[in-house]
Parts: sequence; C-alpha cells; structure tokens
Amino acid sequence: MASQKFPVIRYNQKDTSYLSLILPFSVLDAASEVKVYAVDEDGYQRQPNPVHYNKIKSAALNPDIDFKLPTSIILGADIEVIEKFLTVDEHGHVTLEIPSDLKLFRIVDGQHRVFGLREAAKKEEEYNSFSLSVVILLTPENKRSIELEIFTDINSKSKRINTDLAELAKFDYQIKENRIKLNEINRHIGIKTAYHLKTDFKDSVWHYGIKFDIHSENALGIIGVTIFSESIEKVIERYLLDHPEYKTLAGQPLIEYCSTAAKEVSLFVNAIWNDLVKVKWAGAFKEDIVRSEEGEIVKVYYNKNYYIQKGLGIKSINPLIGDVVRDQGMNQASIDLLKNIILGSKVRIEHWQNGGPFSGFNSESGFKKIKDYIQGDGLSLFI
Repeated sequence: MASQKFPVIRYNQKDTSYLSLILPFSVLDAASEVKVYAVDEDGYQRQPNPVHYNKIKSAALNPDIDFKLPTSIILGADIEVIEKFLTVDEHGHVTLEIPSDLKLFRIVDGQHRVFGLREAAKKEEEYNSFSLSVVILLTPENKRSIELEIFTDINSKSKRINTDLAELAKFDYQIKENRIKLNEINRHIGIKTAYHLKTDFKDSVWHYGIKFDIHSENALGIIGVTIFSESIEKVIERYLLDHPEYKTLAGQPLIEYCSTAAKEVSLFVNAIWNDLVKVKWAGAFKEDIVRSEEGEIVKVYYNKNYYIQKGLGIKSINPLIGDVVRDQGMNQASIDLLKNIILGSKVRIEHWQNGGPFSGFNSESGFKKIKDYIQGDGLSLFI
C-alpha cells in the first residue's frame, strides 16, 4: 500500500483534537471525500455546485490572476482510524502517514475549492502539487456530530451557504449516537417534513417559504422551521399512532422510518395548503421570482402582507388540520372534511391582512379563536 508521510502539529481545543499540516493537492484529493445528505451514510452536505467550483477552476487557469487559496481546508476524521497512521519520534515530532488508496478524511469546509482544483489539474498538471493548508478535526466515531456543528458554525456565520441539510443531519446523528428519545421523534419528523415542503414541491405555497436559519440575512422564507414543525405535531402524532413500529427501531432503521414519515406527512399537508387554503384565500399568496441562499433563481409563493403563512395562520390552520387528522386519520376522509370546512369558511381574505381584524390575536387563545372562526364558530360576533 503506497503512502506518504507528512509532519503535523497536533493540538487540542478543550476536549477536541486537531491536526494541522500542509498537503499537496493530489494527496488531499485522493484521501478525502464529500459526504452528501441522503446519498452517503452520515452525509450532511449538498452535491458540490458546478457553478461555484468552475469559478475556482477558471481563476486557477487564468494567466492574468495571481491565484491563491490561503485559507485552510477543514477535514474531519475518526480519531480511532487516524491514530493508526500517527507516529511520534523521540523528539516529540508527530508524523501522519497517508495511504494513497484510502478515503481517510471527510471534507467539512472547502469542497468547492477541492473540486475546482481537481478540474484545474486536468488542464494543468502542476496543480496536483499545489500546497494547501489543512486542519483535520479528530472525533470519536460515535461523536461525529461535533464535525457537523463545526460545519454549521462555519457556513451559517460567514458564508452564503444553505445549512438546511446540516440541520436535518443533526437529528440523524443524535439517533445514531443514541442521544434522541422516542418522545423527540415527533420533532425530528416535523423538521424533516418542513424541509420536504420547502424543497420538494416546486409549485407549493411552502416552496422556500420555511426558514431553517432565522438569523441568516440570506435565508428566504416567511415562517421559522421551529414554529412550523410544532404546528403540525398533531398530524405527526396520528401518523405515529397508526405506524407504531418506530418504538422498536434504532439507528439507521429509525432514521429511514423518520424520512418515510416526513415524506408522507409533507404530501398530506401540502395538499391541504395548496388545494384548499390557497384556493380559499388566493389573494394572500404571491408568486415571485427571487434568488435562493445559494444564489440560484427560484419561485416563492408567500406574501408578507398577510398573516396566513406567519404565526397567526400557521398556529390556527395547522392545528385545525391536526384536529381533523387526530380524529379520522391522515386519509381522504380527512381531506374531504377539511375541504368542507375551509372552502365553506366565512373568514375572508381581508381578515388575514397585516393590521386587519386578526392582528390582535397573537396568543394561544387568539390562535384558538381564529381556528374556531374558520370553522364558523362565533365569527358573527367577531365581524
């Protein structure tokens, strides 16, 4: 097994160990990989974007540019594996042996730089020896969530990068690390449901309408993921009641169960909002063309001039859906009943306007009143 050895500096930050070293690009590329969410086990990243890494390729190949990549590539590795390739001499100098045929490292930060250099090296072979500063985060195999937290910290605070998948992966890691309790499964499914609503239905009123990072200046959306996921708890409770096999699952099978549940719940919730709520109060939804967090052009279907997709609407309409599903199940009978309730409601679009009649109902008792008004209970007293 061919390999190369490199001097490293090993250090700790509290309980976390790191290695710092310089690697030629060809060695780094051969020994590292990107873990993609829903493709690779323990993945939490998106597929590298050709638009982004081709910009790096173009810069590298441009003779008029003094091409530099001074910032470190951040890698993750299992400490139990890396220890086998570390040696310390009598002077305390540490050396890392890197085999040419093993993917020892996971790319935490720098995937587009790596992919861009890979493309550049196909044109100019000298980039295979291009020196890169590298920091390797060492984690126990059962605590890889530390790596995930660092990825989220780096990308949510300093870059225009969407960290939704990292948020989803966080719960998967908790399941694998036995840090999630059965009573937390509802929340996990709720978060995944919100993600499917945001991304899977291109003509949905929730397409890019749910924010996963409410503090990001770049995040699209009108409602936070926590509020939304909590508002569909009753729907998920009924799903769990009808599919109790989750109680006997753990690890990857439980992750797969949650993914299936989220897809089924998102299909149901999306049908209610798109086919009933949007039809009933059509003017409260606005189709627009905007740039996503990654700079891509996408459609959105929310209107910030109305409460219907904000807390007032979410905490009244989704619990109404939940009440029906709790009693009848997530099925066509519930859809038919909700169709009668929503399409037959006397609540008008002007009730949902910002500053309109519902504006003073921003409390749990207020949400319940709005839900009652939608069903026709007491609305005449209100208007």
